[in-house]
Amino acid sequence: MKLKLIASLGVIWGMSLHGFSQTLKLEDALTRAVEQYDQIKSKQFVASAAKQHTVFQKQQYLPDLTLAAQQSFGTINAQHGPMYAYGGLASGATSMPLAEQNWNAAFGSLYFANVNWNVYTFGRIKNQVLLGSIKEQTTEADLAQEIFQHKIKTSAAYLNLLASQRIKYVQEKTWAVHGFFMK
Repeated sequence: MKLKLIASLGVIWGMSLHGFSQTLKLEDALTRAVEQYDQIKSKQFVASAAKQHTVFQKQQYLPDLTLAAQQSFGTINAQHGPMYAYGGLASGATSMPLAEQNWNAAFGSLYFANVNWNVYTFGRIKNQVLLGSIKEQTTEADLAQEIFQHKIKTSAAYLNLLASQRIKYVQEKTWAVHGFFMK
């Protein structure tokens, strides 16, 4: 009699705990898994970078405008102007190079503007745009595959959890029913 009372109270207490548990649907679990998985986030950033690369390659059709201003307060070996060529063109103003290094100061300024437009690219820009769009499609497919695989793994874990919860419930019910007949 005392055992039946304890078992009944235990079952009632166990059912009351079930009322306080959280309920998670499969759709919510999949959504959370996709939103919070770091590898998917990184592949989303890679896909976004591929899109930006394609946009950049499309902008290569436009002319390249270079504006520069340089104020020289002192020179070495009488060099005035930019010391490197941007985009293949250089506009440097210099005096005569000297045979020896000197530290004579020279003052001056240089202002220039270059417009570089590669009209004849022989299909290079067109192929780069095509390559960029293909890379974009590849990264999107890779992202979709990663999302699919992660959803499969999440679904398997979710279904395993449901199955184990159901097995536990059935075992507890069996024990509650057959436990009374053991004594």
